[in-house]
Amino acid sequence: RHVMIIPAGTVLAVRLGEELASDTSEAGQSFAATLDHDITVNGKTAIAAGATVTGKVAFARPLGAISGEPTLQLRLISVNVSHSDVAVVKAIRTFGPPIKGKNKVSRFMKGLMKRYEHKEQEVVLDDQSSYSFTLRQPLKVR
Repeated sequence: RHVMIIPAGTVLAVRLGEELASDTSEAGQSFAATLDHDITVNGKTAIAAGATVTGKVAFARPLGAISGEPTLQLRLISVNVSHSDVAVVKAIRTFGPPIKGKNKVSRFMKGLMKRYEHKEQEVVLDDQSSYSFTLRQPLKVR
């Protein structure tokens, strides 16, 4: 088989194989997922839907009085194509509520207010839920 190049900017829709959450997942933890849609290049399927995707939790921070906003950052590590793992370089996605504030103190105060109003919750990504990741660098597959 010849090499196909999946260009940077391609979106990979990935379905999680387990629940991940800001209060239970840890940085460095691996997770399994599957590709939700075929990835095509010039009308040819480069990676078929259902391909196994491996990822890692790059960062996890639970809701906390001092740490502030719950955050979960996932990084795709590899995708299995034709029985071999192809490394994915730079496909990261961060989940968590964006806090708008000019500085740490105002963000902290807004975070406290949200907690006081019980609007704040942990970031939970359900098992079998689908999320899109954008390739930051091209991916070569055979």
